[in-house]
Amino acid sequence: VERVARQISMAHGFIDADKAKFMEDRGVDLYCWTVDDWDAARRLVAEGVDGIISNDLKLLAELHGWVPGETSAPDIRAS
Repeated sequence: VERVARQISMAHGFIDADKAKFMEDRGVDLYCWTVDDWDAARRLVAEGVDGIISNDLKLLAELHGWVPGETSAPDIRAS
């Protein structure tokens, strides 16, 4: 029986679009850590990561409402 990873977690600095596509093509979910910067989080989502681990709960809440292709982050801090 061949053992296959279904999920991979790696430091976000190692992830690029090619690695994300490689994992996606093999049915592997890709999670990254630790992302506390909006621009980095947005890039990673656009490149295809399946999940982000962060110390910044507000960033995660904002990211949850963001759609790839939009130029700016939603702003929940004003509320």
